[in-house]
Amino acid sequence: MKTLKILTSTLALLLATMWGGLAHAQLGVAGGLNFDSFGDIETTSARGTFDNATGYHFGVFFDLSAAPIAVRPGVFIRDAGEVAFRLQETDQKFSLSFIEVPIDIRVPLLHAPLVSPYVLAGPVLSFPRSGNDEFDDSLEDLAISGSVGAGVKVTVPGAGLRLYPELRYAFGLSGFLKDSFEVGGVTFAAENTVRLNAVMLRLGVGL
Repeated sequence: MKTLKILTSTLALLLATMWGGLAHAQLGVAGGLNFDSFGDIETTSARGTFDNATGYHFGVFFDLSAAPIAVRPGVFIRDAGEVAFRLQETDQKFSLSFIEVPIDIRVPLLHAPLVSPYVLAGPVLSFPRSGNDEFDDSLEDLAISGSVGAGVKVTVPGAGLRLYPELRYAFGLSGFLKDSFEVGGVTFAAENTVRLNAVMLRLGVGL
C-alpha cells in the first residue's frame, strides 16, 4: 500500500500542477464492463452483453490535450471477477480486483467539431487484491499491463461535456501471481505464469 500511496500522491500533484497551465485539460469519470473476448459483446442484445461480462471497472481520468496527441492518466478500480488457475495439479479460483493507473496516449484520427474518432495505447500499473485473505500473499505487489483501443470523442453542444465511448483490450505484460507462496502454512509453486487479459467496453464523460 505504501507504493500505491506514493504513486497516487505523485499523480495528484502532477495533475494539480498541469491543471492551471493547460487550457485543453479536462477532468472526467468513466466506467464499463470487462469481457473474456470480443465475441462476448453482443451488438444486438444489451442484456446478453451484460450477462457475458466477467467484471466491471470505474474511475477518474485527466485528459491533457496537446496537438497532435492527448495524454490521459487515470486511477481506476477494476473488478476482475473470479480467476481460475491450476496449481500443483489442482484447480484453484478466487475473486480478484485491481487498483489501476493507466496512462493512455490518445491519437485523433479526424478533427471534427462534434465527433472525432481516435486510437489509444499505453501502459497500465496494476495493484492486485484478492477477495480471499488466504490468497493475499500469493499476489504480486505490482503487475504491469498494456492497453490498446479505439473510441470516439463526442462533444455535446451547449452542455460543456464530452463523451468517450471506447472499446479496449488490456493484456498482461507481467504475472500478478507469485512464482511461490504460502496458503494455509503450505508453500506452493505456481505451474505457469498467470496474466490477466480482458476486453473492455467503457464510457467516459469529460466534465
